[in-house]
Formats: sequence, C-alpha cells, structure tokens
Amino acid sequence: MKKLIFFLFALAVLILPVAAFAGGNPDPTNENPISLAMFVDLTALAAGIAAITLFIKSTFNTSGLITDIVSWVLGPILGMIGFYFNLGMFAEVVWYGALLYGLLASFYANKGYDILSVIRGKKDVEYVKIE
Repeated sequence: MKKLIFFLFALAVLILPVAAFAGGNPDPTNENPISLAMFVDLTALAAGIAAITLFIKSTFNTSGLITDIVSWVLGPILGMIGFYFNLGMFAEVVWYGALLYGLLASFYANKGYDILSVIRGKKDVEYVKIE
C-alpha cells in the first residue's frame, strides 16, 4: 500500500508541473512575465514568480535555501494581492483558495521536480548550474 501511495504521489508530482506549463502565453504580444497578465492563470503566475525570484536572486545575491524561501513566500503574497484586487483568476475565489493557488504556483515555479528526492530521504540533490 505504501508503494502504491508513493507511486500515485510521484505520478502527480511529475504530471502536475507539466500540465501547468502546458498552457500557452495568455497574451502573445506581452513577453514580460512580470505584469498584470501573470494573474490570468496558474501558468502565468508561476512564470511571474520565477521571474521575480530571479530578479531578487540577482539583485540581492541570494542562493540556496534563501532563494527557495523567497519563492515559496512570494506565491501566497501574489495570490493575496490578486484576491484583494480581483485580478484574473482570483476574481471569484475565496481567500484560502487564493492562498492555495499561490502555493501551487510557487510549487510549480520552484523545484517541484525534486520533491521525490526529498521524500526518499536523499539529502544530496545534485543540480545543474547554468552560467
């Protein structure tokens, strides 16, 4: 039973980010992900979170866990901003739904792919650095 639950969770972790990023650019004329267009859907919000996190990372020279925490906190903050101003997909959502969408977008934008290594207890996850 434990293997079945792990398999289903692993399948969800691998498929959900693919489904989130499979959505197209909601506004093809707008190439900047940091705009009001990022509140249109979950894919655009995840792209906006990734762009803002990269901006913060390069501006303040953060790395590792600090960058992860910034990304994880940024999603719920943007979700609540979208809820407060009734932007895009947050127009008809209750406040806890906005928090959940923000957390999901943070999960998609920030290392959702390596959760299996954390579950298995593998502490030394190797990352490919692109410079």
